[in-house]
Amino acid sequence: MILDLLREGPETHSAQLLRNIQAASSINDFVESFSDASLLLNHALLPPTLSSLPAENLQVHSPSSVASRLPKTQEPFAVADDIVAKFPHGILPLSQWTSLSVDDRYLTHLLNLFATWDNTLSNIVVRSTFLKDLQSGPAEPRKFCSSFLVHSIIAVSHLYISQGASLPHTKELRSNGRIFADEALRILSKERQHLSITLVQGLALLWTYEVNYGNKVQAVALLDEFYHVHSNLGLSDIEIPATDGVQAPQDPRLAPEWQVISSIVWAIFCLEAKLSLSLSRAMRIKRPQILKSFESAYLSIFASHDAPENSWSPYPDDCWPRPSLFREVFTLECQLAELIQEASLFFAPREHKSPVQSYDETKAIYEKLLRWGACTSRGFLTNNGLLPSLLFLK
Repeated sequence: MILDLLREGPETHSAQLLRNIQAASSINDFVESFSDASLLLNHALLPPTLSSLPAENLQVHSPSSVASRLPKTQEPFAVADDIVAKFPHGILPLSQWTSLSVDDRYLTHLLNLFATWDNTLSNIVVRSTFLKDLQSGPAEPRKFCSSFLVHSIIAVSHLYISQGASLPHTKELRSNGRIFADEALRILSKERQHLSITLVQGLALLWTYEVNYGNKVQAVALLDEFYHVHSNLGLSDIEIPATDGVQAPQDPRLAPEWQVISSIVWAIFCLEAKLSLSLSRAMRIKRPQILKSFESAYLSIFASHDAPENSWSPYPDDCWPRPSLFREVFTLECQLAELIQEASLFFAPREHKSPVQSYDETKAIYEKLLRWGACTSRGFLTNNGLLPSLLFLK
C-alpha cells in the first residue's frame, strides 16, 4: 500500500514522506512515518452522522485539470462500429451528457459491458427508462438519467474493460476510469442540492469504483452519503398510491413508472444485502414497503419483448441473444435479500445486543434458505445454468 501511495500520491507529499523515513531514529519513529502516508490520500470530509450531509464537498480535480488528463487517442481500445451498432439500441448519444469525450461508440461500448456483465449494480439502473431519458438529452431534468449517473456508470464500466487488457493498457484504462470518476465527484457538489433517485444510484456506483481502484477514505464518505440520501428520500417507506380505492398493482393500467421505482428500490435492497454479507454486519436498509409490481409475468415491464433486460448475449461476442430470465432471477434475488436481512438480525444484531442463541430460530432460517435453494434449482432448466445472473445467484 505504501508503495502505491508513493507512486500515485502528489510528488511533494511523497518527497516529504521519504524525508521523514530517512530522518527516523527509532522503530517507533519509523512506524509513525508510515502512518503519515495518509497525507498522500485525497482526503474527503466524512459526515459525522447520517443526519447531516458532508459540510464540505469532496476534494476532486478541477474541471480544467480533468480535461488536461484526457487521453489523446483511444485507438488501442477501439471497438468496431458494427459490434456496437448490432447491440440493442445501437450507438447511444452519451457524449451529450459529458464534456470528457465525443466518442459515442467507445462510451456506448463501455455502457454495454456494464449492462452485460454486471449482475449487481446494473439492477439498480432500469435500462428501459434510463435509455429513454438518456436519448432525450440533458436539455431538461430527467427522472431516471443525469450527468452524475452517466459519469458514475462510465467510471465503473472501466473496471470491466480492463479485465482482459495487458498490464500497460490496464493502467491506462483505469486512469481513464479515474477521469470519469473525478468528473462525477465534481458534479456531485451540485447534484446533492436536489435529492433524487439518480443521486442514490450514482453514489452506489461511484462508491464501487472508489473502493476498488480509488480513494478508500472517499469511498467511506460516499457510502455514508448513499445511506443518508436513501433515508432522506424515504425509499424504504414508499408505497404505490391507490387508484380509485383499488391498489395500483391490481389495476391493469398500472403506470410503468411505479414498476421502475419499485424495481430500483428493491434492487438497492438486494445490493445492501450483499454488502451486509461482505461486511458481516446487519443491514442498514430495511425491507421496502413498496410492492414488487415488476414480478407479474403479464404486466411486468420486464416481460415485454422489446425490454432491454429481456435478452442477453455475451457482448462483445457477436452471438444471437437468448432470453435473460431477468424478471425471474431478480425475483429470486429479492427473496434471498429478505432471508439475508432476517438472518443478519440474528448473527449481526444491532445496538450491541447478543446474537440469538436459539437453535430453533437459526434452524428456521436455515430451512427457509434450503427451500429457497430447492425452488431455485427446480425453476430453471440446465441449459439456462450458464447465464451470468444465475451463476452469480448460485
